[in-house]
Amino acid sequence: MPLTQRAATLRGPEALTLDTCPVADPGPGEVRLRVTAALVGGTAAEIWRRGRHPRGGRAPSPFGHEGAGVIDAIGPGVTGWKPGDAVLAAGGVPCGTCEFCRRGSAGQCDATVWLLGYAGERLVVPAPIVQRSLHRLPDGLAPERAALAWELACVLKGFDRSPVGAGRTAVVIGAGAAGLLWVRTLSKAGARVVAVDRRRGRLEKAKSLGAFETVDVSTSDDVGHLVRTKTEGGIGADLVVECAGTIEAWERAAGIVRRGGTVHLYGAPRGRARLQVPPERVHGDEVTFLSSFHHGPEHVVQALHLLAGGFVDASLFLEESAPVTRLSSVLGRIASGEGPIKASIKV
Repeated sequence: MPLTQRAATLRGPEALTLDTCPVADPGPGEVRLRVTAALVGGTAAEIWRRGRHPRGGRAPSPFGHEGAGVIDAIGPGVTGWKPGDAVLAAGGVPCGTCEFCRRGSAGQCDATVWLLGYAGERLVVPAPIVQRSLHRLPDGLAPERAALAWELACVLKGFDRSPVGAGRTAVVIGAGAAGLLWVRTLSKAGARVVAVDRRRGRLEKAKSLGAFETVDVSTSDDVGHLVRTKTEGGIGADLVVECAGTIEAWERAAGIVRRGGTVHLYGAPRGRARLQVPPERVHGDEVTFLSSFHHGPEHVVQALHLLAGGFVDASLFLEESAPVTRLSSVLGRIASGEGPIKASIKV
């Protein structure tokens, strides 16, 4: 009898099914994983709402891009790996050879190979990911904690693009998983970090991760003014990182950065919203706007190393565990802003 598995499939906006389907054998250069950890958070909830991965193809498609597993089968031509190896396969890997990759813009690679399907019992890892971004789990690093590497790797890539250092003031808008990891990364680099959110519990976590100040936007009519008062001289932040993923937050970020400062538009607003920024902010005030997308294999390596070294307390993020039969319910609560930062999904 052929081996079968249960796996979640995204079939459209807010439409997930749990299917019983055949388990594929790995082809040349591929490996197959038995999934040992699958996480969902804000990005997974947004993919669920939209009904598709932003670049990973259209529905129907396997669901789940954060996870870890154990190799249980190896395809022809694979060397250096064996069944039983505990690994993390990155959610996507650029080709490394196109013009974008050669120019250091791997996030724009049109030939990126994506990996979806961690919300299932098994998944086959494509050969390009096996070759360039399949990583052994460090000794002692539990699979659920290792699975945080996807989110941290994205933040580390964004950090590499951002001007920051000791003595600088950085504001992080939005204290979800990405925002909290930004708080930790910036504070470890010596920045004075101000965390902004409307959820008191998230702000408390930001403090525990190194935030110097916090601002509860639910208690202020003029958030911009309040944030500026917490910067040196009241001139605004040297760096503002927007992680809430709304146009309103993007525009708020543009208003609280100092003249000559930088705004990192990290969150991804939905739909066809348009950013409106006064021209003088860009020209006369010399404000720099930048963004980042995804990560490279080197950032996953760095993330796993940091997680193994205790960079963050993973329990601050892994707030809930749920069976895959409740996946849609968990994603709905996350999308509403009332769910866990990260949930571990058991198939």
